[in-house]
Amino acid sequence: MMQLLINMKRLLKIPRLNEDIELIKDDGKYFLCHRFSSKVLLLLNEVAIDIVNRIDGENSISNIIEKLMDKYQVSSEELENDVQDLLSVLQIEEFLC
Repeated sequence: MMQLLINMKRLLKIPRLNEDIELIKDDGKYFLCHRFSSKVLLLLNEVAIDIVNRIDGENSISNIIEKLMDKYQVSSEELENDVQDLLSVLQIEEFLC
């Protein structure tokens, strides 16, 4: 029961990119660039790009997963893992508020 509550709480969070983050397309590749620290993160696939495009300070993690479910034919668990993995990297690298 406690684990279910923790998961629900996590899915309701609304992630937001820092204001100084830019999504840049260069030579067919997508990068997240942190203007002040000069950190750059290469987004390796279309799913990562779609996740980042939905991190707008309005969509909860659950909303992001739901919207991606409409586009990709994978399980909600797989998408949840992809979203959580990318959010973890973005948090560690200080791309999220």
